[in-house]
Amino acid sequence: MARREFELCDMPVDIHKVQMGGTWVAKKVYRNLYAGDLDRCTWLVTTYYDTPIKSFSRRRAEAFTSGFRFRDLVASSVVSMLLVLGAAEILWSTLIPPLRQSGVFSIWGLVFVIVLFLTCAAVIRLREGIARRGNVIRNSSSLMVIFQLANVLRRTNSLSHVAFALIDEGCRCELGVKMLSDRLGDRHPRRVYLDAVGAVGSVICFSRLSTPYRWPAIVRSSSSEEELSKGEYLITAGSEDDSNRIHIHIDEKGEIDTDRILSRVSLLESLLAMER
Repeated sequence: MARREFELCDMPVDIHKVQMGGTWVAKKVYRNLYAGDLDRCTWLVTTYYDTPIKSFSRRRAEAFTSGFRFRDLVASSVVSMLLVLGAAEILWSTLIPPLRQSGVFSIWGLVFVIVLFLTCAAVIRLREGIARRGNVIRNSSSLMVIFQLANVLRRTNSLSHVAFALIDEGCRCELGVKMLSDRLGDRHPRRVYLDAVGAVGSVICFSRLSTPYRWPAIVRSSSSEEELSKGEYLITAGSEDDSNRIHIHIDEKGEIDTDRILSRVSLLESLLAMER
């Protein structure tokens, strides 16, 4: 879908893959999608597309945070373990008795192998936690803003100096950020990093560089070096607490306001129109 959206805007698309893990059990492929000319762009708009794990606490998600929260990881792992133990109990109580009577080389032996394989596959799938269902705001609103922004820039013939990057593992180890940095090499376009920019709440930008004249009310200059390593402009939406942490309002129903998306696109247009 993402590739098609950019191709409709006449943008070249490149998907970069990195494989981690040496065995089929632990092997995982990570992918970054790049649209536009990363070797010549002056602006690079970036967001992640992966999904955070299920949180069983009332603590709200925070913008620009990655990695596992220990409490969420433990809760998700415990639930995963209980599901696996439940499956093992069902396997033992329903399949072992007929298997003992019929022997391994029987229809029950085949059923046992299939169920065991599916159980192992579930363990591998859940080893990093349970994925959230309601991630439209956290996982998709920034993507919708980017697709709409690319379409608007195409209509105004303003795409030549802009490129886009959709990165993997933004919610966890941030491997996609490292992959993008390696791809850019010595180039330093101005990077705009979006996190849940289509969420309910006020738009907030962390940056130490100049911004459009109508932005002062939404700009915060304070941010950690670690966060600013993702981009010169970090833009999100939500509510701000006394510690300058931005809490994202995730809509579990998956509803996104189209007018809100368009207003965020308009803000980004004004930023990308600035001279370097």
